[in-house]
Amino acid sequence: MTTMRTAAEYRESVADGRRVWYQGRVLGDIAAEPITKGLVDSYARWYGWHSDPEWNDTLWVDGPEGRQPLSFIAPKDVGTLRKLADSIRLVAQQDAGTLSHTPGYGALIMLGVSDVLASYGESGAAATAEKYYRSMAAGGRFVTGVYAPAQTDRFRPPEERLAVQVVEERDDGIVVDGALAIGTSLAYSDEVFSAPIPYPGMPVSQAVWFAFPVNAPGVEMVLRKPASLDQDPFSFPLSSRFDEHESALILRKVFVPWDRVFAHRAPETCLYLTRAMGWLLLSHLARMLARYEFSLGLGLAVTSSLKTSKIPGVTEVLTDLAIQTETLRTALSASVADASLSPAGNLLPDLSHLAVGTLHGLSGEATVAKTVRTLAGQGVMMAPTQQDLAAGDLQPYIEKLFGGGDLSALERSALFHLITDHTASATEGRVAAFSSLSTGGELLWRRRLRWAFKQSGHDMACADLVTKVLRDSTGVDLDLRADFAADDPRIPGY
Repeated sequence: MTTMRTAAEYRESVADGRRVWYQGRVLGDIAAEPITKGLVDSYARWYGWHSDPEWNDTLWVDGPEGRQPLSFIAPKDVGTLRKLADSIRLVAQQDAGTLSHTPGYGALIMLGVSDVLASYGESGAAATAEKYYRSMAAGGRFVTGVYAPAQTDRFRPPEERLAVQVVEERDDGIVVDGALAIGTSLAYSDEVFSAPIPYPGMPVSQAVWFAFPVNAPGVEMVLRKPASLDQDPFSFPLSSRFDEHESALILRKVFVPWDRVFAHRAPETCLYLTRAMGWLLLSHLARMLARYEFSLGLGLAVTSSLKTSKIPGVTEVLTDLAIQTETLRTALSASVADASLSPAGNLLPDLSHLAVGTLHGLSGEATVAKTVRTLAGQGVMMAPTQQDLAAGDLQPYIEKLFGGGDLSALERSALFHLITDHTASATEGRVAAFSSLSTGGELLWRRRLRWAFKQSGHDMACADLVTKVLRDSTGVDLDLRADFAADDPRIPGY
């Protein structure tokens, strides 16, 4: 049976000399720094759940090597894939769908890399990726990925770009230099998987995918400004704990051993490795569903507290929230039910359903947030702080302003603050931006959908249907098949 490190062990692990810059200074132990402590505690809680009997069935599964953490096992059957999706959703519910990354997130990235290399790549690279992926399960190594180059690089010729590139090759590995613009939770992970996205004219020195420890010499991480500086969990119940702190990544001649290099001087390999996202995309949709479920729950809670839930117009609005939520649930379930085996023998969720569900979620996110705020009414903007509630001279007035029905002013204020933090805070804006940008945005999702329809044969089947009806009705026989034949599966058409 695989073991998982404890919450205390994770907290201790981040005090390893990693260089995390915040507002011009290098932070000390990020488990103790006020600006980063909340997120360290959140990730530590994830590790702690693995030894909590209440989470045993959610986070563990029987695998070929005994009992294993579900986040670190390749799904081979529908039951395991469904349990993986449910596990991600149930974990995401605990933070209202705010955290995109857990310590199991990187395992889904590396599972995809290992699978694509085993399916289409060279045997040596595939073996390296498989060994690295398996090693992550030993104690639950926290790996996260970074892909995005600096936006300003497009104004420079390829050879002058700040992009990550190999500057030295050695018998024991490579030395890389450069920078990447943004990565989520880098400062909190054990290792980073660097995967620069190929672009036309990319020099072969930049065509490198690899992993490295965050405390390796030469690694610098620069945190973005926080969504909230206030650490008060009453007024900011989500922002004070779940701001993931994206970072810029600077690599100053960082050594990477060969056992952490998965593509090297291989632009074509880097191109088809961009397909290594199937389980990661499943994770994003499962998290989005958890966020929609929480929004629906807030709508139900606030209308119950205001005694408005049985008003016909309010009932209709709550029904709309339920429809939005259940559409995502249906897409997630269908992506599992229609999953298919990769050439390497792992069960991949259906991309068509993932794309439809994610596009629906992205397009409805702002509307759902607005709907919940509207259901809450004006009080949500003026909820008092704990200090206001405790002020003796104010207390009688505050109680009349915000208390009533079955709830005290304290109880209703706590609910209102949660609504505000979930629908109208800087953290909510950050989550919306991440949802849109992290997997390419709506345009790329639409391209994924078109590609998936073509690859799965849906386009061909619909075209054949028209051809058949036209032939049966008029005797005219059209040949439409050439335009809808599947493309080379190694090269993504998005």
